[in-house]
Amino acid sequence: MQRRTRSRKRNGRAFTLIELLVVIAILAILISILLPGLQRAREQTKKVMCRANMRQILNCVLLYAQDYRDRIMPVNIDLDTAFAPEGAAWARIVEDDETVKPGLLFDYIDTVHQVFECPTNRRQTRADSSEQGMFGVNTPLDFDYTMVANIQGARTDRQYEMAYVSNPGRWQVGQLPPEILPVNMTIPGLTMKRLSGLPVFVEESSQYFNEDVHDGLWSNEDQFETRHRGTCNVAYLEGHVEPFQALMGDQDRFQEPMDLDANDLYIRHDTKWVRMEYRVSFLRPYGWINNPEPQG
Repeated sequence: MQRRTRSRKRNGRAFTLIELLVVIAILAILISILLPGLQRAREQTKKVMCRANMRQILNCVLLYAQDYRDRIMPVNIDLDTAFAPEGAAWARIVEDDETVKPGLLFDYIDTVHQVFECPTNRRQTRADSSEQGMFGVNTPLDFDYTMVANIQGARTDRQYEMAYVSNPGRWQVGQLPPEILPVNMTIPGLTMKRLSGLPVFVEESSQYFNEDVHDGLWSNEDQFETRHRGTCNVAYLEGHVEPFQALMGDQDRFQEPMDLDANDLYIRHDTKWVRMEYRVSFLRPYGWINNPEPQG
């Protein structure tokens, strides 16, 4: 008896090499279209989280002011001293025996080590470093956000008008702009651009100079960060946080005259703009911001 065999019919056919390559090409195109959008969405999420961190910091600053006659904290506990070699009292307090204890804001926020970390940077320096910060974790920077030093003692029940020079490149690196500029000045090519309030905390540039000076303060030649697609977040005393794009030169690895830094900010007093910074290594006295008269 002859045995019958059954042949199996194929329900489909195999992809040819050309068809497979076409599918791969289509997938590659879709990925190239979708990935930038996903990357932008991720960056936007981190930027929003960063802004939320700064709002929490700002709330703590305002809570402190409620407890201390409507004035924000000093940069140094010794109010008779204008020079603050140990850095910001909001961050750490150095006792007479040189022991360090948590600063003033630690009484108003439990998770300082998390809130003061930008989700984009995560307290890292631009150069690889194994240095440990004050929280005992492997983060070279103590804080991604630092306090604007010379607004110490600002009153929360006052209105301030602050601006920055439109062309900081008129002065060389290390050269201080004039301490006084007239409000209605007629200097060609030089105008004042107003800020939306009085900045309290900013995202300080890691390169200039947060990774070199761990004082928790923003002053002198300190610059703004650019980590959020060329912008940074700034927290203002008036209660809002918003992005800010600072003026920058062409080379981000070098400090250039065009780079906007703390020396280029002015506070209005009557008919004149008074430079917020005093001089290198010195701070304005506590509460000076409330009556910003020039100092010789």
